[in-house]
Amino acid sequence: MWNWITWGIFILGYVPLVRLPLVFLEGVSSIFQLLAIGLPQYLLFGIPIDGKFSDATLPYLFIRLSIISILVFVILFVISLIRVHFQKENEENPIKIAMKNSLTGTVWLISIPLILFIATTIFNILLTLISGDASDSISKTIFASLRNHRNNDISVSEWEKIANNGFNFERSTFNKLANQEGLILVLMGGLISISTLIPFLLGILTLVQKIFQQFFLFIISPFIASASVSDNGKRMKQFQEMYAAKSFAIIGIIISLQLFGVFVSRAQGWVFGLNNISIIVRFLLLFAIITGGAVASMGITNEITAFVGESASVRETLGETKNLISSTVALSGGAGAIGAFAKKAINSTTKKGRLRNKRNEEIKLAKQKLKKGHITRSDYQNATVGAQYSYKQGLNDIKTEKLALKAAKQNFLDNEEIINSNELESSERLSAFKQNEGLSKKDFSRNESSLIRQQNKAYKEVKKINKLEKGTGQLSDESEWLRSKNLTRIKKLQGLIDQKNSGKITKATNKSKIQFDKEIQDQLGLKKK
Repeated sequence: MWNWITWGIFILGYVPLVRLPLVFLEGVSSIFQLLAIGLPQYLLFGIPIDGKFSDATLPYLFIRLSIISILVFVILFVISLIRVHFQKENEENPIKIAMKNSLTGTVWLISIPLILFIATTIFNILLTLISGDASDSISKTIFASLRNHRNNDISVSEWEKIANNGFNFERSTFNKLANQEGLILVLMGGLISISTLIPFLLGILTLVQKIFQQFFLFIISPFIASASVSDNGKRMKQFQEMYAAKSFAIIGIIISLQLFGVFVSRAQGWVFGLNNISIIVRFLLLFAIITGGAVASMGITNEITAFVGESASVRETLGETKNLISSTVALSGGAGAIGAFAKKAINSTTKKGRLRNKRNEEIKLAKQKLKKGHITRSDYQNATVGAQYSYKQGLNDIKTEKLALKAAKQNFLDNEEIINSNELESSERLSAFKQNEGLSKKDFSRNESSLIRQQNKAYKEVKKINKLEKGTGQLSDESEWLRSKNLTRIKKLQGLIDQKNSGKITKATNKSKIQFDKEIQDQLGLKKK
């Protein structure tokens, strides 16, 4: 009776914690090869794994975009003809460039399906050679490591029979387990199986995302070819680099899977050769080796893909997919490029937008350096973190600046109430007037450019009065008051501009502005820091 109870408890723990994860892991190992080889081939050309080239069919979306790209091709060629009338002497003839690239673009457009099919075929052969026939051996290798080699009642062949039978543990085998061996098998087996399954599930998500990115690049390739008329083939080269990078990322994932299988198999032999350790220590060693190897296999993928500027991280790949779709709009030229330029231009009109553009440019520059091998992936990640940190600090500065401006505006409004109040002493009203002198309520709502225009307007008044004084040799009291008023306004507006720049003093950027600053300093007797 007790034997039936212990058997039932063992099965309740063994099936969900050990058997199911191992069955899933066996399926995951097979899925990797199916996805890496079969899915891209079918998506791009409609050819099954065992199909022939004669069965190939291009996606309808690719064909439709090819037709549209021909129209784009013609429009860009016409634009090149128009540009001839605006050509500078030192520039190459736009028609010559268009003619040279139109031939290349036409050949490229026609050859894209054939080139990609040959590249995909070679790529599939490499994957097949890498994968071999042992793609489903990882789960069986893990199960083999769970056998207590000191238990002579259960032979190796009997244990392998369980693995070959879908890890179905029979009661007759269970009866041969030593005391507490079943409990250890369930606990350690579940711990090893589940912790190994999780990284591989994440790996599948990454693999599918890379295949999606590859498919997306294939679909927009007609636009890349048509855009070569106007960009001298720059986007075409970038497309080739991006497509090759996705392919290397997929190969890296499959390589890491095979390396993991070899690593576990050899490490398992080393552990079984240790005779003076307890079963608990042996299971802990196996847990560290198998689980650590599974996590490290994704790290190996990162090392391989880092050579081509790719990432095998699920989180980074999710963001990469989103950025790929938006960035390839610009990559494909046409109206999308105009939209991308307009977005950047709009960002440049606001402080947050300028911060965002700066962050994006820093990340883009680091990405380019990574692809060229000038920096390591760790340097790239540090640059990305630094750009994000600077962006957040800038947002905090803008928030602080807004609070300071809000406080200054409120102080201005309070002073206005004091000035208009007949119940307060004249000294208080005079102090409030001096604080507000030179500013208006509208000034607090003006942007930096508008404030500078107001400064220039006041400067012209001062210049006109100075010219009058030089001609007549003297000024009326009204003119003196008007000059003093405008000089005070220039000074107060400069303070407001500096405050809008988070306390940073604005500097002259051209000759006329430098002269303007010098004259104002002479008038006010000020010296800028």
